[in-house]
Amino acid sequence: MRFLAFSLLIPALAFAAGCQSSTQSAGSASVLPLRSLKLYETGVGYFERSGKLAHGETTTLPVPTGHLDDALKTLVVAGDAGGVTLTGVEFSSSLSRGMARALAGLPASGEEPLTYRALLLSLKGAEVEVRTSGKRAETLTGRMIDVLEPLPGAAPTPSPDSGDEKKKKDGKDDEPEAKKPELTLLLVTKNGELRKLDTAHVASVRPTDPSYTTRVGAALDALSVRAAQNQRSLRLLAQSEKPVTLGYLAEAPIWRTTYRLVMAEGGERGTLQGWALIHNDTEESWAKVKVELVNGQPDSFLFPLAAPRYGRRELAEPEERLATVPQLLDTTVDQIWGDNLEEGIIGHGSGTGTGQGYGSGHGRLGGSHKTRAPVVRMGATSVSSSDTLSVGNLAAIAPAEGVEAGALFSYKLAQPLDLRAHGSALVPFLQSSVVTRRISWFSSPGAAARSSIRFVNATRQTLPAGPIALYEAGGFAGEAGLGRLKPTERAFVQFGVDLDVELESVKSELKEAPQRVAFKNDYLVEDFFRSSVRVYEIKNRSRAPRTVYLSLDIV
Repeated sequence: MRFLAFSLLIPALAFAAGCQSSTQSAGSASVLPLRSLKLYETGVGYFERSGKLAHGETTTLPVPTGHLDDALKTLVVAGDAGGVTLTGVEFSSSLSRGMARALAGLPASGEEPLTYRALLLSLKGAEVEVRTSGKRAETLTGRMIDVLEPLPGAAPTPSPDSGDEKKKKDGKDDEPEAKKPELTLLLVTKNGELRKLDTAHVASVRPTDPSYTTRVGAALDALSVRAAQNQRSLRLLAQSEKPVTLGYLAEAPIWRTTYRLVMAEGGERGTLQGWALIHNDTEESWAKVKVELVNGQPDSFLFPLAAPRYGRRELAEPEERLATVPQLLDTTVDQIWGDNLEEGIIGHGSGTGTGQGYGSGHGRLGGSHKTRAPVVRMGATSVSSSDTLSVGNLAAIAPAEGVEAGALFSYKLAQPLDLRAHGSALVPFLQSSVVTRRISWFSSPGAAARSSIRFVNATRQTLPAGPIALYEAGGFAGEAGLGRLKPTERAFVQFGVDLDVELESVKSELKEAPQRVAFKNDYLVEDFFRSSVRVYEIKNRSRAPRTVYLSLDIV
């Protein structure tokens, strides 16, 4: 094991102790390399690590603290039949903010600031070593009784380093340097002395119990603004003579798509390229990782698992109330009975006071209790196995490029990917010929013409939505947005203004011809045939023929 020494540096308060690092040394545990990754458009990724364990070697799974619950919820271990013996997964328990503060003797409220006084108060009753500063410096060992606030209107505390021997340059005596009133420590030393120490004269306070530093460290870990990014290690308790695979789900950046369409001369066909934007937001560089891009919306939710949870039990009271404090601890029988000097003025009184508090709460997945956060109802739904998420299939089957799987479809990158930690990459995942037709689109007569294409998805795969850049022989033609298209589905893509084509309405005629008149339930019913005749004039000022599409309000 590797140990890291640390010290808590706070003005006038210092702690020093050793704490065990959560990272295992390379000699006792190894991290299996990341082999494959599936990225989903719902913001999660399925990570697979594979490798062979040496004899007597264990493996760890590094995940950020914020991803620990997902890893515990979805972790699967795969290997050849009979080749892997798994006994469990070990990891350091997570502490909530309130629990960590309570263990350190700090106020349980997770939002209350961690002040110097709060740290000192957490030492009440503990044995401490106090070192004072100044000319009368000393080291005291005793138990902390209390931390006293300065009284209202208290005089400033003179500095211990100021004295009458100091002279100003003009020969006059220095005035003692005054400081703002500080806290006062009340201690009882090992010799039984009661000492009051102004914190202005205290250089350090060190608890003699080494476990205190560990508890304060846990509280600081929970309160750290980077607590969710701290790396945690899951240690796999397994024995394997053959390669083993670990699969787990974790939050990952959503992969996004961009397209390039190069139109052939005449606009009848084109070549479509699809590019995916991928981000590695982890602390680990990817080396030769097989990446698969999955589009679809599989359900995934957050669920608290890592931190210990406790229930509440009802307090059952005995019929006879018994005190925990002896009756004669600080009194005598005579004091209880009284002097009884005069019958007329003697009063007898007694009183008892009891108090109790009980609180309980519980929740369950699929229950009916209301909570502050959304819950996932499982009672009315059913869950079936998914071939896409099957670790056995993932490890044994190399999926082809562009595979439909129910509501999901995926693209597998042609080459394994190398990507540094916190790096991004734009990688191609599709290149295919598509059927297009160059058109001039009019939304209504008289409107400006739009340069457009009628686009047919001639691939075997669903195309995810994304921006598309169009090119033709002259270079860049325009940009547009492409919606999600299933195979053989058609879309009209507008990418610019067509200045060479105009369309105007020159005639519009509406005719109605009666066909039948009849009485029905004391009503006169007339059936007629309505026809509309519209004449449009199209002007093409270009030298090439154009196909015009007009959007009609009546079909």
